[in-house]
Order: sequence, then structure tokens, then C-alpha cells
Amino acid sequence: MSGTNGRNNKAEGADEYRSLFPRIHFDLAWEAFAQQNWPVDRLTLVRRDELLTLKTAFRIRFGKVAPRFLKTLGSHFMSVEEALAHLNLMDERRQQIILEYREQFTTAAHPVRLRLATYRLDDRTQLILDGSHRACALASADCDFELTLYRIKGPRRFAPK
Repeated sequence: MSGTNGRNNKAEGADEYRSLFPRIHFDLAWEAFAQQNWPVDRLTLVRRDELLTLKTAFRIRFGKVAPRFLKTLGSHFMSVEEALAHLNLMDERRQQIILEYREQFTTAAHPVRLRLATYRLDDRTQLILDGSHRACALASADCDFELTLYRIKGPRRFAPK
């Protein structure tokens, strides 16, 4: 992920990160994050092709798309692009959330500015910790955007599974 507009700078530690993103549902190792002072940086994306590669909390298994709880069934995190391609396999509530956000983004003042919490799984892969619905909606909306990723770079062994 190159960060097409070149903005890539340092950000917050664990406490400030948690206050910025209080709704993270993944089992993030907050104590290790704080004690080991994992680096967090920011990267702003403005290109849809980069947004489509982000990994979401959605997983596909047995012909259904659902969030992270299917992890024990041998499924994998879907990219934004994969999640949108399988939107019809999501339950109606999740589809509706994405469609409502898409409508908001399409009719909002542009560029739409959004920030997401992510965990760097490797140099090319970011997992969205909070905001998978919004990321899918933004990718499918007809709008310009500035998406700022707050990227935790923690040890792989602590990465959400």
C-alpha cells in the first residue's frame, strides 16, 4: 500500500488509539500493545483500488458471509472487494448497513473523510479492526474520499485471527 498522496506519519500509542476507536470487537492484545509500545502510523488512501485490498472482519463459509466469529471453521478474512462481490450472501441487516452508509457517502460533501483502525498483517496487508461496513460502503459509493488508516504494527503472534 503506497498511500497515493504520500501522507504517512506517526500516530498514537495504545491508550490514545483505544480512545479513538472504542468499538473494536477483535480480541486485540491491548496490554501487550501498551507495554511493548507497538508503533502506530497513519496512511491516507485516495484510490479505490487500494481500498479494495483491505481485509475486512467478514468471512465466508458454508455459502454465507458473516463477521469474525466463523474463524474456527477454517475461513479467511475477505478483502473489501471480496465482501462486495458476495454482498448478497450477507444477512439483510448487514446489507442494509452497507447500503445506508453508501447513500450517506454518495450524498455527502466530497471528499468524504473517514478514518479506520487497522492491524498490519504484513507489509502489504491491513486488517480493518473497526469499520468493515463503512469501508465496503465507501468502496461502492460514487464519491471521492480520503481514508486515513491508523495502522498498528504489532507482532504477528498478536494479530487478530
